[in-house]
Amino acid sequence: MRVTPETYPYVLRPFDHQRAALDDSWGLEQFAHFLDPGLGKTKITIDTCGILHANDKLHNVLIFAPNSVVGPWVEEIEKHWPAKQLGEPHVFRWKGLTTKTNQREYEEIVAPTDLAQFRFFLMNVESQSSQKGRACAEEFLKRVPGRKMIVVDESSLIKSPKAARSKAIVGLGKLAEYRRILTGTPVPNSPMDVFAPFCFLSGSGRMQAGQLGFRTYLAFRSYYAIERQRVLGPRSFKEIVGYQRLDDLNRRMDPYTLRLTKDECLDLPDKTYVKHEAVLTPDQAKLYADVSKNLLAEIDGGLIDTSVALTKLLRLQQIIAGHVTSGSPPDEEVHTLDSNRVSVLMEIIAGLANTEKVVIWSDWRLSLEEIASALRKEYGADSAATFHGGTSNADRDDIRARFQDPKDPLRFFVGNPATAGMGLTLHAASNMIFFTRSFRMEQRVQAEERIHRIGQHRPCTYFDIVTPGSVDEHILRALREKRKLSAKVLGDMLRGEWI
Repeated sequence: MRVTPETYPYVLRPFDHQRAALDDSWGLEQFAHFLDPGLGKTKITIDTCGILHANDKLHNVLIFAPNSVVGPWVEEIEKHWPAKQLGEPHVFRWKGLTTKTNQREYEEIVAPTDLAQFRFFLMNVESQSSQKGRACAEEFLKRVPGRKMIVVDESSLIKSPKAARSKAIVGLGKLAEYRRILTGTPVPNSPMDVFAPFCFLSGSGRMQAGQLGFRTYLAFRSYYAIERQRVLGPRSFKEIVGYQRLDDLNRRMDPYTLRLTKDECLDLPDKTYVKHEAVLTPDQAKLYADVSKNLLAEIDGGLIDTSVALTKLLRLQQIIAGHVTSGSPPDEEVHTLDSNRVSVLMEIIAGLANTEKVVIWSDWRLSLEEIASALRKEYGADSAATFHGGTSNADRDDIRARFQDPKDPLRFFVGNPATAGMGLTLHAASNMIFFTRSFRMEQRVQAEERIHRIGQHRPCTYFDIVTPGSVDEHILRALREKRKLSAKVLGDMLRGEWI
């Protein structure tokens, strides 16, 4: 008997928008779920796998996700897979092949066995930057029997056509009968970001987005980007100065995508944005002025390329955050500067109820440790935990669980948005503080959604600590412009003020 979204034995009934997504996409070979963070893309994907498996059309799935999101995937599979009706799945979480246990578990997941047991192979997307990771993913797809699906969660992580992991995952696409990409921010920086993910969806195994009508990235870029020739010293190159035909791009993507926003689907609490100023100390102001003056002189003289300019912009951000580097690797040293920023953060927290949990973001690990130290001194040793690239997987899972537990004394989640800004549910908090921020619109949007998602019943407040007249204000303006551009590509209606 054929199983459909209507007759599937859900563990938890889907919301109306999730059911509509299943109706539209479950049997298609390629599909992109461009749903806002918090709308349940993971559940939709697990239910899709279940429906296909119940019809004997799918037996294995390889899921690529950011490292911080792999643990939540395991939890969601346990929550949503109907084991009573479909049997217990074999779930394998890639941790490298560094131990005998890892090796044994890997051999078990790739071993040819009965098709009745569904297999979930979960890999962090970063693994595809290494030859070993690529080889193991390919071995799984080639060795296991039955039909296969590949899922790329937060598919903007493969947006660069030249990146090793993008090429690897696009190449694997031809080995699976079904392909899915999931993200709430498909256009994080520019319309060019959709090309490589759609190459993966096509299943050709090459950097060709045939379903969009383009066989090369150059052709795609030439059609949608407005370019001009620029000369920088002895070098001459084309730079993008704008975009065109974006309505046409939206039309071409439409048959393969579902775009849903939270405003359309959920009745979530309001968001409020508040700025708090952090004035530079005399030492910071002098350093900032020196670096800024030097940068402007080099730009005016045409003596600087993009990579050097970005490095100096990062240095300006670093000075604002309260530290500065000297020397060059491996002899580089970091010096702490006298700064008002942590004091401003502590003032914000002092104004909140003393039982409120708070998420705090900074792009600098030294700042994370400085913030956590100040919080522990004021509110107790167990009150704050840092979450960054150096945090082990076991500690990440523990921090998430403790923060979400209303009885646990862990009150402050102090994280790097590049590491913790995707996929995590942190709605035990309704207040979020951006100690610093980057130019990445995707990172900002994703970070905000950690607290504003299904299950949140309180209004959410976002505090930005900003130094007047500094690169902070340039970043906020750039983020607003990127959001407008993304909305134009996706056909979104912008509502209300943002940052």
